[in-house]
Amino acid sequence: MAFETPETVSAAVGRLFAAGHPGFELLDRDLVLARHRRVPYVGIDELGRLVLVLCLEAGGGDAASLALDALSFARARATALVKHLNAPRLRTPLTAVVWVVAREFGADERERLGRLESGAVRTFECVCIESQRSVGEYLLELSGASEAAPSATAAPAAPSSSVPLAGLPQPLRELAESVIRRVEHLDDDLDATRTPDHIAWRFQDELVCSISLIGGELAGAVPGGGFDGAIAGSGDVERFLGAAVQRYLAVLGHGDLIAVPRPGAPAPLLTPEELAAFDPTR
Repeated sequence: MAFETPETVSAAVGRLFAAGHPGFELLDRDLVLARHRRVPYVGIDELGRLVLVLCLEAGGGDAASLALDALSFARARATALVKHLNAPRLRTPLTAVVWVVAREFGADERERLGRLESGAVRTFECVCIESQRSVGEYLLELSGASEAAPSATAAPAAPSSSVPLAGLPQPLRELAESVIRRVEHLDDDLDATRTPDHIAWRFQDELVCSISLIGGELAGAVPGGGFDGAIAGSGDVERFLGAAVQRYLAVLGHGDLIAVPRPGAPAPLLTPEELAAFDPTR
């Protein structure tokens, strides 16, 4: 029996992006880093950050080193990249992040990637799910080593409302605290990822919403165009939260994954004889 040759990671990721991956807009392809090294996909995330997507095949090299090279390239050529890509939504001054995608990461690779700059590198495994209904590819985000459970001697984490707000004036701080409190009341299973100037909430790896400090101002983003802009008053808070609730309900209703079937019609779930047995006219 002949087995189908596995699809490359780059091809699978390309189909996922073409189908509309949440929180990602494709801008360009095959960005040249060096003579024999390219970034297969270049895009923008929901916060306006440049995303460099590295697709690693088996034996494709050290993932952590490749991620660092991509980040260094983007930061050294930030001004030129902004002009080259000419994307109005691209955040300036340029902030770049790297997504590293492979079929599977070994324990050592996960540990090395987890040591990289927090928030600058995200890792995904591209997995295939096959059933009678269809065959689909999915991106599953991995937790980095830096997100492991704290040791017994580790200092307790700061409350969520105090992590990203130090640079805000008091009125905006109160708005941000209100947003954080109300978002986190949506569901106890929402996972919050925090950096000094950003909080993103996910439900089962799907981004629900995020807030950021940009130029001393509070901004919010909800994937899918629900909200993307400043949060400067109570009206902005309500619009942001309304969009976040709709996004949460959409994620809750459709599950945590988006299936992208491979080309070809799926096999029917019932045979013609079984379908005939349910025909009321017979």
